[in-house]
Amino acid sequence: MKFLIERGTLVDTMAAITRVAQRSGELPIRACVKIETQGDRIAITGLDAHVWLTVKAAAEIQQPGATVVNAALLADAAKACAPGSQVEFNAPPAAEDNAPAAFGTVKAGKARFRLPLLPAADFPSGKDLGDATAWTIAATDLRFLLGRVSHAMSTDDTKYYLNGVFLTVARDVEGDGGLVLRAFATDSSRAASAHVAAEADVVDAFAELTRHPIIPRQTVAHLLRFTEADGAVGCKVADGQISFEFADTLLISRLLDADFPDVEQVFTITARHNLKVALGRSDLSDLVARLTPFAGGAKEKSLVVEFSGTVAAASARVDASEANDEIATGGLTDGQPGGAPAPISVILQTKFLRDCLEAGAGDRVELAMLPLDVKVPGSATVRFPFPDEPRLRMMVQRMRASHARHAHPTPRHLFRRW
Repeated sequence: MKFLIERGTLVDTMAAITRVAQRSGELPIRACVKIETQGDRIAITGLDAHVWLTVKAAAEIQQPGATVVNAALLADAAKACAPGSQVEFNAPPAAEDNAPAAFGTVKAGKARFRLPLLPAADFPSGKDLGDATAWTIAATDLRFLLGRVSHAMSTDDTKYYLNGVFLTVARDVEGDGGLVLRAFATDSSRAASAHVAAEADVVDAFAELTRHPIIPRQTVAHLLRFTEADGAVGCKVADGQISFEFADTLLISRLLDADFPDVEQVFTITARHNLKVALGRSDLSDLVARLTPFAGGAKEKSLVVEFSGTVAAASARVDASEANDEIATGGLTDGQPGGAPAPISVILQTKFLRDCLEAGAGDRVELAMLPLDVKVPGSATVRFPFPDEPRLRMMVQRMRASHARHAHPTPRHLFRRW
């Protein structure tokens, strides 16, 4: 096999592949990539335990074929070549009895690299989803769904069924009642939801599925990199796997074999929160950033925020140090005629606040909650609607404090059975 490829194209392709290929592990083949010619293009494939990634790139094919080479070595060789140069990759034919060609060469100008090769037959065979359930989604919509909720995914492997983003088709009961493709993520202490309009092929595809997909968090991270460009994404689900096909990229991943909790029910309950306050999203984000260094706790840094009238006063404490700050709000309201509601204080984790605000949209954010003395399902949550982007919904559990205002708070959980 022999081909010429532009150095920048090879560097970009290998940068994508090496995020999947493992540098070390129990199976050395996972540290390698398979290179094969396909017409006037090359296809480079890498894999790990859960993801199979193929990226195609334009090249001048001088001799067709296929081989396997270490991913990190090929990526380093490509980066070492002079910018703008043409890179020649040459893999001699395999010897008889399927023995590997000893070495291949990578050349660009006077630079020359000698890389060990393996026979293409040693690389695991390609995945075929067969008669899969298929639909198409715009890359911008897929990026919106995954990017806005991914911060709420769990990283706790004991709750593996929460280690991903759940996709489903449902009615937008808080909107116009139309069918939407909705993404959910939760770690049982916070939750996020985003949706886009569901096209007819999406509705039909999800109606065929017996279990709607939970995309693992590693796959979500890969998809967010590949959806930076516009275009259509072809999706397929079959046999516990899901594939995403872009213009030059095919990503196949396993799905989490589990049932996702009914997060929509919790959002429906919190829609009745009547204490609401409107703030500038950047104002609240800056407030959290200023006070976070003074928030106590090695893992769960928290702020006490008191809403009174048109002011939000926040305080944080670590050891003997204390910090206080405040910002203006649109005023605390309870939707009832008459006087203003009594002030309310809530304790929130700074990380949860920061993640919600970063994943949000628009200039404004609302906080919706119930009075502290109300004990009903969902009463311990604070809901974050974004008036400028109604397709987003987020929710965070208030933290529980003891009798002292700055006592170390403990986290609550959205779902008691977890």
